Amino acid sequence: MFDTGHLHPMSVHFPIALIVVGIYYNFTKIYKTKSLTITSTGILLHLLGTISAVVACLTGEYFTHEHTGKAHDIKEIHELFANLTMYLMVTISILFLWIRYKKVENNTINIIILLLMGASLVSVAIAGYYGGTLVYNYMIQ
Repeated sequence: MFDTGHLHPMSVHFPIALIVVGIYYNFTKIYKTKSLTITSTGILLHLLGTISAVVACLTGEYFTHEHTGKAHDIKEIHELFANLTMYLMVTISILFLWIRYKKVENNTINIIILLLMGASLVSVAIAGYYGGTLVYNYMIQ
């Protein structure tokens, strides 16, 4: 029988990959064009990453088991950074949609977005580290 506890491990890889590739794509484009313009492909990657981050957080919240002791403490840190990542991604997505809707081209807003993207990259890396610690050190799925 399928265990719903497997939904979270199955879904966490998408936001990690999409966040990293989306940020890499945007920074590469900026470096090559020498312009702070964020491209449509970068925005699409980010929006897909945001959707997958929400799914990963929801599956983690509702379909994983509770833990005790040190594993519980590590899970709390993992959950904190996973939620922070999701909130950063949603915030950036809202900014992207606002920019597209208002047709605003402003380097200051793009710099803020890039800084938030960098923060989301750090946050997802920390969440991944603690998630990996749970899986590999405590054999928790």
